[in-house]
Amino acid sequence: MLSIRESLCRAGKLPRTDHVLRERARLLAEEDRDLVEAVLLSGEPVDRVARLKGMTPRAVRHRLHRLGGRMRSKRFRQILRVRRYLAPADAEIATRRYCHGLSLEALAAERGMTLHALRRRLDAIAAQVRLLVDGVNGRRRGA
Repeated sequence: MLSIRESLCRAGKLPRTDHVLRERARLLAEEDRDLVEAVLLSGEPVDRVARLKGMTPRAVRHRLHRLGGRMRSKRFRQILRVRRYLAPADAEIATRRYCHGLSLEALAAERGMTLHALRRRLDAIAAQVRLLVDGVNGRRRGA
């Protein structure tokens, strides 16, 4: 039987190197990052982590699968690549939404914005991200 780490890496096409996984986990919310680091990077048994977190092993595995899906999503990888080029407020909004997985409602309440204003801001951020990603890809192709 495969370890949970190997199973997630194979199924989710996550990188198998600790460096890349740690870099992606860095953008997760603290609680999610702790879970990923404990199970995937440190190799702690799921049962032990579940007991410490007050969760069932099944819930831990399910959460890890969801986090794996988030970490391999196109949007997550784009934010990872270009967030340092965004305005700090925009980088924070993008990180909270696409890396931490905050709902639109929770993010709007946290930022003191209406849903409409938040959606418009996210659209503007997405346009900036597309331009930045195209610029980074263009530089790589031209080099």
